[in-house]
Amino acid sequence: MIMWSNFGGYSPSINTDEMDARQVKDYEFIFNDRFSEWETGFKRVMSKFMLYGFSGGAQIAHRMAMRKPQYFSGIHIHVNSGYTPSANAKGIVWLATAVEIEYGYSEAKWFYERMIDLGCAVIFKAGKNFRVRNKRADA
Repeated sequence: MIMWSNFGGYSPSINTDEMDARQVKDYEFIFNDRFSEWETGFKRVMSKFMLYGFSGGAQIAHRMAMRKPQYFSGIHIHVNSGYTPSANAKGIVWLATAVEIEYGYSEAKWFYERMIDLGCAVIFKAGKNFRVRNKRADA
């Protein structure tokens, strides 16, 4: 797996269908420029693999899979908060996970439903609220 945690080039609080034409053009230019650097490195080491991204890394991972689905057989994106669904990714098995109290929970559900509508193979799993255990506090 090759993944930067987050190379930016997107707005985490807006989906592409909410952007005006200028925002979409700027987004496409910046993201494509940064993605081409990743793609060059990828071509040097592999031809197809599983992809995982968490939070900002999930933002990047799912956008990469949409642009070049031929590189990926499966992808797991966790607590993503902005999505760009596309039928281009029909050949990828998707797992989208979230936590119900997470900022992007409703967006994750929307993404899942949209991907199903597009004929993609996708699973959506949302967890309940969770508590981080503190060994000292539990002692």
